[in-house]
Amino acid sequence: MGKKSEEKSDLKERKNLYEKLWMPRSKLEKRLILLAVVFVTIFLVVLLLYIILRKPEICTSSTCLESSMNLLNQIDAGLDPCRDFYKFSCGNFLKNTNLEREHFRTAPDIMREEIQSRIKNMLEQADLSDEPLGQAKKFYRACMNESALETDGLKWMKQIFRRMGGWPILEGDNWNEQEFDWQQAVHKLRRMGVNFEFFIDVSVERDKKDPTKYVLQLSDPYKTHNQPIDADIQRTYLRYMEEVAVYFGSSLVNARIEQKDVLEFTKKLAEISNNGMRNNMTNLYNLYVLSELIYDFRSINWYEYINGILSPGAKFGYDDQILVPDPFYLRELEHLMLNTSKRVLANFVAWHTLQYFIKFMPSDLVNKAHEYMESLTAVSRRPRWQMCVESVKEKMGPVISSAYIEQYFDEETRRDVTDMVHNIKDQYKEILSGLDWIDDVSRKVILEKLLDSAVDIVSYEDLSSLNQLCTSFGEVKIYEDNLLLSVMNLDQFGLDAEFRKLSRRVRTNWLEDPDFVTGLNIALSPFDNILVVPVGILNSIYYEKDRPKYLNYGALGSVIGNKVWQIFAATKHKEMGGEAKSWWTPVTLLNYEDRLKCLGRLFGRTTTPDDHKHNATQASEEDLMHLAGVKASYEAYKHWLERNGREPNLPGVELPPEQLFWVYFARPFCAKYTNYLDSVEKVRVNGIVSNIEEFVEDFSCGSGDNMNFEKKCDIF
Repeated sequence: MGKKSEEKSDLKERKNLYEKLWMPRSKLEKRLILLAVVFVTIFLVVLLLYIILRKPEICTSSTCLESSMNLLNQIDAGLDPCRDFYKFSCGNFLKNTNLEREHFRTAPDIMREEIQSRIKNMLEQADLSDEPLGQAKKFYRACMNESALETDGLKWMKQIFRRMGGWPILEGDNWNEQEFDWQQAVHKLRRMGVNFEFFIDVSVERDKKDPTKYVLQLSDPYKTHNQPIDADIQRTYLRYMEEVAVYFGSSLVNARIEQKDVLEFTKKLAEISNNGMRNNMTNLYNLYVLSELIYDFRSINWYEYINGILSPGAKFGYDDQILVPDPFYLRELEHLMLNTSKRVLANFVAWHTLQYFIKFMPSDLVNKAHEYMESLTAVSRRPRWQMCVESVKEKMGPVISSAYIEQYFDEETRRDVTDMVHNIKDQYKEILSGLDWIDDVSRKVILEKLLDSAVDIVSYEDLSSLNQLCTSFGEVKIYEDNLLLSVMNLDQFGLDAEFRKLSRRVRTNWLEDPDFVTGLNIALSPFDNILVVPVGILNSIYYEKDRPKYLNYGALGSVIGNKVWQIFAATKHKEMGGEAKSWWTPVTLLNYEDRLKCLGRLFGRTTTPDDHKHNATQASEEDLMHLAGVKASYEAYKHWLERNGREPNLPGVELPPEQLFWVYFARPFCAKYTNYLDSVEKVRVNGIVSNIEEFVEDFSCGSGDNMNFEKKCDIF
């Protein structure tokens, strides 16, 4: 009864409302209200259909058109991205890349060639009056002047041999052993502006214990070339050594005997280098004062040796400090030098002096060097202009950096990339707050490092300081018809400037190193907690200021995200003295290791049945950094979209912005090899995207697809 009475009451109320609100209205009012309802309904239906069926807005700028063409040349749109995303993203690159004379080729290799071409165009402009770029153009012309090298190259090289104490292989019995001293030979080469670091590497480094100071360091010059040399390589190298000596005028018999002695001495140097590394893996910070060095290693006159190298840039007293990372190497070097004849030492110095200049020699000698290298590595021979561009960059880096920045960088790019870094850092703060495998103690340290970190992109102040340094290159004598003398003058100038740093406090200007300008690697300075973004990476596959953000966040943003993660998340760092310690608590470290193991298992499942298997069962910290980078960049882009609205699609590409973000993340990893199909890059890209739910959603991958594992690693 109660329910029926309630229904009658509701019906009565609705009837009363009808009579009050509708019945009193005129026919005209009723018609207008009905028309309004019909109109609103039709409008909503049309709007819904428009949203569903409308064609997306297309970007028609020249940058977007170029991006589309480049993208279509790289992806294989006919493949299924959910089966093998790497092949989808890099398919046409793999098909169209020619490896006729190379072992491998990557997308960043093409970018480096584009940068080289830009520098080449700057250097080939006719005007020489624009100092200091005019000096760089003169040096480039000297390098390209092969006719002058053919005429005078050997003559100048033989003069260098005579001034350093002779090359015994060429002089035979006329060589005066009594007049040769290896330390004096080093000093003579230094004064000529010739490489002298055959036995001991002398460098100016930033002091690890006091990063505001520079310190002089004596180290093993062979520490990066310490792989065992097999018998076949030794025979090939010895034949090359003999042929070069004969080309300079030695008899074949003398060349064979004496170059074999040089090779044996080289092997002994490599052996003590290897032994030094094995015996000194941790304690790499050994500080001596000069008087201690003299006492501990008595066969070398260290006061004269060091000051002969530093002059005129600096002078050391007996109480000045010197860093020796590997005292074992110096001790064994002493013993080796005392038990080696002067003739072998002189031949060794002359041979390595020649190798330093070999690319600036007449074509017959350059060809011999290339033939030797090609027999070992099958590396393709570069055009002469590429070698000359690299030589100008190496010898006159600040000049090239300044000119490149002036032409290919602007303040709008600086602001845009700086905003991108800040957006990604903000996203990390949000991500970190939700990670339950990081405990509160570790989270606090991470956030402190993140907040303290900075980004360094070219500024007016940096460029102004760089231009002041560039003006000093006007003092260097460069001759368009004498390449060797120009190289020596530039090297001497560079060494003097380097050793003058010892009397100054550290003043960091990344632009002085051309690799920070034209390079593609974002660097992390551990001393300053600064990300250094080179100008070179701000073009082509990584970034263009006028193209949609989904492309820039996909490529450059993912790299930035990788480096931001590296600021605080590298599980180990080197303390002073080389001891490895962790920023994180043991609990967080164990959780981190569990996630690395999970990621490794997932990576191992991303290879496809029709490809060669790749050993990917163990992921590295680098893999996780790439995963973190693309995840943070994706979230940062989504937040950017919320603030700025949807961007137009690329013309001629049937992929929406969300999918193009992922494709541009993959593009820098495109690499073709001659020896195997399942590359490290492929395993990394497929392993990363298959562990990110947003990728699966953007490509609508099914539950059974290769790029969509049901159980993903719980990292973010």
